Amino acid sequence: VAKMIARLMFKKEAYREDYIVATGEHNSWKEIAEIYNQICPFKYVTASVKDYLNIISKGESWVKYQLIYARLYDRITDNTKILQATGLKQSDLMGLKEGLKYEFERSKDFDWDKYANDFRNSRMDAYLQEKGLK
Repeated sequence: VAKMIARLMFKKEAYREDYIVATGEHNSWKEIAEIYNQICPFKYVTASVKDYLNIISKGESWVKYQLIYARLYDRITDNTKILQATGLKQSDLMGLKEGLKYEFERSKDFDWDKYANDFRNSRMDAYLQEKGLK
């Protein structure tokens, strides 16, 4: 993504154009979860849509549309336009698994405990406890 953005910046032909800054790699959400699990093993819980919305929404109605349109579809992104504009090829981009491994390796020394409360979601914690998973 950084390569793409850097190659678009100050490029007159790119002014006033819209680009999808993404790899052309296609993965379902389940495949992505499995890749994360291979790199950084974890236990994940599948929640019903109703439960998930109750956990994250704080009563805001727009959240269900975010879930429907951003998470329930395994969308395929066409990055042909940005590859042409930047002179890049798909092979110039880092794959998902390789990129995640790289970023996890870089964050290995991060003090997660120091920031644990920043990442904590009390509604999710309560849900997990209610289900006997925490």
